[in-house]
Amino acid sequence: MCATSGCTRSNRLTDQQRLKVRICKARLVDVPIVTDATPLPDCLKDDLFGYSTGQEMDELVLFYKNGMSQFGWEMTGQFGSGVERALTFSKPHKVALILFRAANSENLVSVFISDC
Repeated sequence: MCATSGCTRSNRLTDQQRLKVRICKARLVDVPIVTDATPLPDCLKDDLFGYSTGQEMDELVLFYKNGMSQFGWEMTGQFGSGVERALTFSKPHKVALILFRAANSENLVSVFISDC
């Protein structure tokens, strides 16, 4: 989860960080992102988009289970329970790992995408 790899929550994004958010979202054109996603600036990388949300953990897991299949992804695994969960998906030439972690009154989501 990006929270364990050094990502921090910041309420203000710089212009450069806003550009990174746009680039990351463009790369994730075939991955759904919840509408209330607040990007985590330290979790914006070529293969990672991290965000926080006020949605409940069970709602997030269901959102990705249903949403990813609509974009042609096949769920290949589900791990964890309680405050930390993970889902894995694949499609031809791509794999996705989506990590969820409860943090105070919000949940953190990390979306990793890799070509294979």
